[in-house]
Amino acid sequence: MWIDAVTRITGPAAATLGGVFEMDWSVESAHTCDLPRYSRETEHPGEAHIQVLPSGPDHQPGAIHEILLTAIYSAQHELILTTPYFVPDEALETALCTAAHRGVEVTLVVPAKIDSRLARFAGASNFDHLLESGVKIQQFTGGLLHTKSITIDQHASIFGSVNL
Repeated sequence: MWIDAVTRITGPAAATLGGVFEMDWSVESAHTCDLPRYSRETEHPGEAHIQVLPSGPDHQPGAIHEILLTAIYSAQHELILTTPYFVPDEALETALCTAAHRGVEVTLVVPAKIDSRLARFAGASNFDHLLESGVKIQQFTGGLLHTKSITIDQHASIFGSVNL
């Protein structure tokens, strides 16, 4: 069973996400998608700020990666990363180890079972170095984890479809 996280977004960010979906749909299917128009206004605005960061073949490569690295390096107390396929490049692994060395509590949540044998072995090859640096690795056993998120100091988060 696939396990994923879900969130509800209203207001201006929902309208922006609708536009991103329509653009992705037209790129992938060569057809337009006529979604209902969402109001940019919301009855009860919250206090959270949301930045929509589209990614894909029609966007600048590396932009999301730079944002991930910036988020990790900005953490002061706690980082919680959840990903189904953890295959970090050198920059990401270094950022996580550096954060742990700075005293940031870094927790990586990965699935105990994964649907890609190659990704499982590639990700596990980094575990010893991460553990030696103080990164905690938790294995999710409640199903096939598909959530991709990062929480920084219980203050900010990155939530979406980018594998680490």
